[in-house]
Amino acid sequence: MRAFIVLVLAILLPLVSAQVSANYDIIVDDSGASLVVLTLSGEGETSLLLPADVSDPVVEGAPYITEGSELYVSVSGGLPCTVMYVTDYFTGKQGAEWSASLAMPENISDAYVKISLPQDARFVSASPSPPLLSRTNDSLTASWLFNSSPPASISLVYSISQTPITPPTGQPQTNPQTQQPTDYSLLFAVLVILLLAVISAFYLWRKSAAKSKPKLEVTEGMRNVMKALNESDVKLIEAIIDAGGEIKRSTLERKTEMAKSSLALALGRLESKNIIKMDKERASHHVMLTEWFRSL
Repeated sequence: MRAFIVLVLAILLPLVSAQVSANYDIIVDDSGASLVVLTLSGEGETSLLLPADVSDPVVEGAPYITEGSELYVSVSGGLPCTVMYVTDYFTGKQGAEWSASLAMPENISDAYVKISLPQDARFVSASPSPPLLSRTNDSLTASWLFNSSPPASISLVYSISQTPITPPTGQPQTNPQTQQPTDYSLLFAVLVILLLAVISAFYLWRKSAAKSKPKLEVTEGMRNVMKALNESDVKLIEAIIDAGGEIKRSTLERKTEMAKSSLALALGRLESKNIIKMDKERASHHVMLTEWFRSL
C-alpha cells in the first residue's frame, strides 16, 4: 500500500500545477548542528530530500509519507504544514570555513529562506548571491526571498571569528536592503528592567530558601555514554547531574551560558538519545535525566 501511494504521488506531482509556498527558518549552532523548520502553505503536492541522519521528521498539518530519504507532502485547504528536524548534515567544514547547503522542495512557486548562523560567524559567499544579511547580539542571519521560480538549491559559506563580533550599541548591523525603521520606547525599556530586577530578586530568595539537592554519583556507564557526546552535550549533562538530576531550563541556560538556539539543539539531541526528558506541564519547563541514564 505504501509503495502504491508513492507511485500515485510520483504520477500526480508533474501533473498538478502546484501553488505551494516554502518558508524555511534554520538555526545553526557553533558545532554545525542545525534545527530546520519548514512551513509549507498553499495548494498542491511537493517532495523534499531529507538529510541522511533524519529518518523520522516531525510533520504537522498535512498528510505525508516517507520513502527512504524522500518526504512526500500534500498541502491543501489553505492550511499550513510544518516539517521540523535536527540534523548534522546541513553543514560541513573544510579548513577554517563552514559550508551550508539546502536542496529546495519540488514544485515550489515561491520561497523565503532564513538561516541564522552563530553570533561570531563571518559571511564569505553564497549562491544565489547576494543574500540579505543582518546581525544581532545572538546571530548573523542570511535570508533570500524568491517571488517565483526558486532555485533548486541554496548554498552558503561562512567562517567563525576567533574574536567576538558585537554590533553597535542600540542597533543591529544590517544590509541596507533589510534595514527597517526601529522605534524603541524608553518607558518599555524601564519596565523590562524593573521586571527583570523583580524576577532576579525572587530567584535569589528561592535559591537561598530551597534545600540543596544531593549531587548524583557519576557511574562508569554514564561516563561511557558521555564519551560519545560532544562538548556541549557533556556540559549540559554535568550541569543537570550537579543539580541532582533535575533542573529548570532557565537555570540550565544561565549556568551553561549557552545561547538559546544552541541550548535548544543540544536538548533535542539528548532527548532523542533518551538521556534527558522535558517536563513542560509546569509553569517553568524542567529538564531531568531519564531513568535509563540514571540506571547505567
